Amino acid sequence: MTQRQQPEGIQAEVYAAFGLCFRFLSQAYLEPPDEKWLTRVKEDDMFSEWPLPGREQMAEGLRRMQAYFSDWSPADLDHLKEDFTRLFIGLESTLAPPYESVYIGRDQILFDQSTLVIRDVYARFGLEISNRGAEPEDHIGYELEFVSLLCQKTVDALNSEDRPGADTFQQAALEFTRNHLLNWIQPFTEKVIAAARTDYFRGVAHLTCGTAAMFDELIKAE
Repeated sequence: MTQRQQPEGIQAEVYAAFGLCFRFLSQAYLEPPDEKWLTRVKEDDMFSEWPLPGREQMAEGLRRMQAYFSDWSPADLDHLKEDFTRLFIGLESTLAPPYESVYIGRDQILFDQSTLVIRDVYARFGLEISNRGAEPEDHIGYELEFVSLLCQKTVDALNSEDRPGADTFQQAALEFTRNHLLNWIQPFTEKVIAAARTDYFRGVAHLTCGTAAMFDELIKAE
């Protein structure tokens, strides 16, 4: 049974689950984790309640995150922040550049044509990304945030019985994922997994790739 054949309530639940997962992953890449956030994740046992089924890379990501948080304490925070800096910011070089243009651009530089295309897509839907201006629009965190917002817009439209609106947001989420995220998510997450010193960021990378792969299945079902 394809997604279009499913009752709208089930479809709304599917997009709500993806929206939550993409939102968590977005935050993981945009900001170094802090003690308050990590304590909440540990106390809520977030990865036992992950809203998408644990298959393949998703399952590996959940395993690593559960293992990491099983004995996490605030004393580990500095190590985790150092890993974030090494991977995504870098003092001399960035081990896993979190920008689409680095992976698909002709010259592999920031702020190339692909960045401008993404800026136009965001503007077309009138969606303001958080911390706008702090990073180029093709940062992995912003791209994941954008898909999360579109998923939530789809859910809101379905719950309001606005089927044309839901179709618009749904199609935008699927097209953006197909035309952008899926073009570079694999090489990016491979760099993170290879270079990370903590299971936290290895887990985040596996979850990112697994969530994108599941969304790809949704695309193919449409």
